[in-house]
Amino acid sequence: VVGPAVIEIALVVGMMAQLIMTTFTEDWYMAKLLGLDPKVVFEGRFFSDSWVLLVIDACVTISHFVFGVRFCTLWPLELLGLLQYPCVVLLLGSPEADSVV
Repeated sequence: VVGPAVIEIALVVGMMAQLIMTTFTEDWYMAKLLGLDPKVVFEGRFFSDSWVLLVIDACVTISHFVFGVRFCTLWPLELLGLLQYPCVVLLLGSPEADSVV
């Protein structure tokens, strides 16, 4: 018999995996991970981090409002949501640095 705590933990681990995978499906970060220059590969396409930030926010918000999971189980997802974007930008760079408004 699987108890509620195991189901909650599995849900949080699944949400964390989804959050990481979704962030790295962004073309800019995927090209950088493969050691390619995104500007050359995608020939002048405009890149923005807005989509990545919205996905991080949506995952954390949905986990609170939709799933009946206790807060003490959700803190790893919240910590990942808080630290993921700064870590990715520090390691791979950001397309926003090249944007001119």
